Amino acid sequence: MKKVKLSLSRLATMVKVAKARQIVTAMTGNVNFPTPNPSLATLTTAANETETAFNNAEDGSNSAQVLLEEKEKALNKLLTQIASYVDNIAAGEETIINSAGMEASDEPGEAGQPETVINLKLADNKNISGSAKASWKKQKAAKIYLAYVAVEDTAGTPPLPPSSPSGPTPGTPATTKLTAMPTPPAQPGTSGYELYDVTTSTKLIITGVPPLKRIWVVVMAIGAGGKSGFSDPATIIVR
Repeated sequence: MKKVKLSLSRLATMVKVAKARQIVTAMTGNVNFPTPNPSLATLTTAANETETAFNNAEDGSNSAQVLLEEKEKALNKLLTQIASYVDNIAAGEETIINSAGMEASDEPGEAGQPETVINLKLADNKNISGSAKASWKKQKAAKIYLAYVAVEDTAGTPPLPPSSPSGPTPGTPATTKLTAMPTPPAQPGTSGYELYDVTTSTKLIITGVPPLKRIWVVVMAIGAGGKSGFSDPATIIVR
């Protein structure tokens, strides 16, 4: 029997926000779901509050990060509740599940395609000036990770020199499915992301950052079946 597939633990914050809005759009006026529980208005409010908290957390303050975690946890709960509501009505019927803007379980996906990288975190590297540590959660089916860095754009700030790749380089078997190196979305306040490292590890040391500059980092996972989306950006002011 088919059931709703959410996989919230594998989704980046803003992907969850987009998923919530997709569900609201699909269920609005949908005759299959006359009384959504929770209400679509409640789900919309939670998505908006999570997006606001995510944007505010870019300053790196502890209070903003704590609020983001609270809002994301609340959004996760509401998404789980509305998935249960859809399951109860759909009774295993895949077309009804899909009509709610949700995916059904047991459908084979593209083999070996990794999920979006989550839990990307940055921290000061106290051992090296102008350096930061990056880490993220290991993704199933990921063979390598592409790490991109953007530096706060002020007059005379040069791009970071790329590190020596610690994993396979573009063109090796793990990346042969890519017709071109992916380009992350633009990051306001910078001259754009540059590919910093290709690595098999979930940890990375970023060096060569000018003192007191803010950096942003995004990561993409690559597997035998293709590539994930880009992670949500993480940011820090490097000391």
